Amino acid sequence: MWKFIIILFLLAGGLSMTPLCKDKRKAQMELEKKEISFTVDNFVEYAGKGDLSVTDAFIKGGIKVNGKNEKDVTALEAAIRKGFKNTVSRLLEAKADPRNTDKDGVPLVYIAAEKGFGDIAVNLVSKGADINSRTPSGGTPLMAAASNGQVTTCMILLKKGADINALDNSGNTALIYAAIKDQATLIDLLAGAKADVNITTRDGIPLIVLVGRQGLIKVIEALVNNKVNMDAIDSGGRTALMMAADNGHDETVLYLIAKGADVTMKDKNGMTALQYALRANRAKSAELLRQGGAKE
Repeated sequence: MWKFIIILFLLAGGLSMTPLCKDKRKAQMELEKKEISFTVDNFVEYAGKGDLSVTDAFIKGGIKVNGKNEKDVTALEAAIRKGFKNTVSRLLEAKADPRNTDKDGVPLVYIAAEKGFGDIAVNLVSKGADINSRTPSGGTPLMAAASNGQVTTCMILLKKGADINALDNSGNTALIYAAIKDQATLIDLLAGAKADVNITTRDGIPLIVLVGRQGLIKVIEALVNNKVNMDAIDSGGRTALMMAADNGHDETVLYLIAKGADVTMKDKNGMTALQYALRANRAKSAELLRQGGAKE
């Protein structure tokens, strides 16, 4: 009896597909025509290619938008890594989670900033990502952008409220990363946003001393232009001038002397910049120091 009733019900169209189901099936059939299997792996692959039409078909077909492929990657992450803005926007519209991280715990907004995709980073933030989200090592999106010299992205992040003086687990800021990576063009931008140019690393080394040791003349010029203390000392009493002389960075030695660095200062062992130069056989630096008033 029940079998007969069920047959009549089916013949009457009692189980006809809803409009939503029809739309899903239509989208899946579009993929089938292109010989694309309806799997998360394929969804992630095509999102990573920036193929908006195929990505859209997967979404309309009911794919799990936050699903991960066999490499633990989501479609949103794949699109972000390649900088496909339109695909990212479509995925976010479909409720892809902007707060997600990659398999190593790195926030997607950090990845976007690191690669210089400022517009994507802001889009993620507008959908709920934290602009100051942290990597496992404490890095922020601004640090990532600064480290890679992404000026436009830094500007965008700062306008949206990125923390300019945030510290990572090593005690470094965006300014420190920009400086040690020789991203001189970013110093003015970060300093103008109230980054502390007189910051000291966790090891007790003032930033000016750190870059003086490396001889990063363009960075040093930018720091000096932003009122850094040229005669700041590290825990051993060493100055940027001493470190530049010790390492034979003649151009840096000349610049610091010209800007008024104190050639008479001594470290905790009583050594001057000139003595550092002489000990390291840096003849040119030694001569520049003598011309600048240093005495043996």
